Amino acid sequence: MTIFLVICVIMILVAISLIFSAVNIIFVTNKRKINYTTQKLSKKFRPSYLGYTALILAFLIPTISFIIYSQVGTPTAIHSLQQKKMLVEPSEKYDANNLSSSEKEIIRLQEHLISNPNDLASWNSLADILMLDGKYTAAKKAYEVMLVLEGRKPHILIAYADAMAMSMGGAFQGEPNDILLEALSLDSMQPQGLWLAGVAAHQTENYQKALFYWNQLKLLFDETADPFNDLQRIIEDTRQLSLKESSKLENAQLDSNGIKPNDMSIQIKINIDPKLVVYLSGSEILFVYAYTDGLSRPIAAKRLTVGQWPIELTLDKQSMLADTSFLSLEFLEIGAHISFSGNAISQSGDLKAKTVRIIMPATEVIDLTILEILR
Repeated sequence: MTIFLVICVIMILVAISLIFSAVNIIFVTNKRKINYTTQKLSKKFRPSYLGYTALILAFLIPTISFIIYSQVGTPTAIHSLQQKKMLVEPSEKYDANNLSSSEKEIIRLQEHLISNPNDLASWNSLADILMLDGKYTAAKKAYEVMLVLEGRKPHILIAYADAMAMSMGGAFQGEPNDILLEALSLDSMQPQGLWLAGVAAHQTENYQKALFYWNQLKLLFDETADPFNDLQRIIEDTRQLSLKESSKLENAQLDSNGIKPNDMSIQIKINIDPKLVVYLSGSEILFVYAYTDGLSRPIAAKRLTVGQWPIELTLDKQSMLADTSFLSLEFLEIGAHISFSGNAISQSGDLKAKTVRIIMPATEVIDLTILEILR
């Protein structure tokens, strides 16, 4: 469409130049006589006619351009052509003498959409039936049309990612996973999105991330419903896989950095801005915690009473809160806050350090400084 618009602009500029040429020709013709013999022009094609012809062309060119653009150049027209192309060139061939009920419905919907290309509900029905019938490539095309008609809505993006992955053998790595994450960024509690994001993580053996998505999904189900029980069994199986993976790592004699698994720990030193010391009595509680990507709660934490500064401590295997190991992690975020109420969840009025992101394994002491009052 961009190329077409550029061509239209060029045609309009040509039309403008023709207008100026026409005006000039007519003006000159009316002012003086021209010897047509010496100009070697046809007697039937006099300069005045040239002027009027140029004027007519000047108005016809943009008019024709507009008509053509309205038929094939506008977004609506282009989308309509794309839809019709899909319909008249289906990726699946049907045996007219041996059609299943789903194939009959697919044909009916396609014929309906030829004359009603903007019927979003019918596109949705067509895409869903194609998915159930295992025609994933055709379903993907139908969801693409829905994205054009409706915009990048979360539920359409999720269905599109599902169809795309299934058309590639069920693998969610790459673009399907990116589309899922886009959808969840728009609506983080889409059930199908959470399920498929967990599947995508499970396929790459990122069991912790799979558990994160599926535990979120579990909150959306009634505990007495069958889907809840089925999901709970899947979560338990995945948890066992996660534990086995961690156990394999911990049973190794040495990791790639020459660190014994049981010695894997994080050394932390915490200071406080001198301006904030005046708020402390010595009875406050210091919470130090480590987060990993994709999890909403810390995987390791320690609780200490505020004492002399700086405070030095170690996060190790005994500090772990989740079914994982430091050996299985690439990155960690280390944070700390001082609680006046003793609550592990930071609240207004608490004192907090800026979070530090580290690459594992941590071979140096991590420095944190309590700098701010939470508002």
